Amino acid sequence: MNDYSSAVVLEKDSIKLWLSKADTERILKKYEDALESYRNALLIEPENFTIWSEYINTLIENKKLSRASALIDSLIFLNSNKAEMYYLKAKVYFLMKEVEKGIDMIYKGFELKPEDKFDFDFNKDWQKVIDFLIKY
Repeated sequence: MNDYSSAVVLEKDSIKLWLSKADTERILKKYEDALESYRNALLIEPENFTIWSEYINTLIENKKLSRASALIDSLIFLNSNKAEMYYLKAKVYFLMKEVEKGIDMIYKGFELKPEDKFDFDFNKDWQKVIDFLIKY
């Protein structure tokens, strides 16, 4: 990690460097450090959905579901036309065992991005749903 710290000092505006550092920290389960690295990347590119998504997934991995949920709500408020935000919210709801709310979020995402829609029966096709949400 010292190599990253040295590199970041030299190239603090490098998105790739911050993301690489964050990914490494996540693998090592240093979630707070990873979140800080993602925040630094977001300072450079605040409208980059991929970085927000990774930030939120890091919160989810660290079991910070209420923080993830609140952040997703804020991002949806700022830009409600991103289906992926609704899928992330669905993931959080499912982990919080709020299945009906999770299903609603998937359907909202499908409305925004119909090409994502697939046929499934929520009573028996949970693996399809889980596989779909893992992408987000």
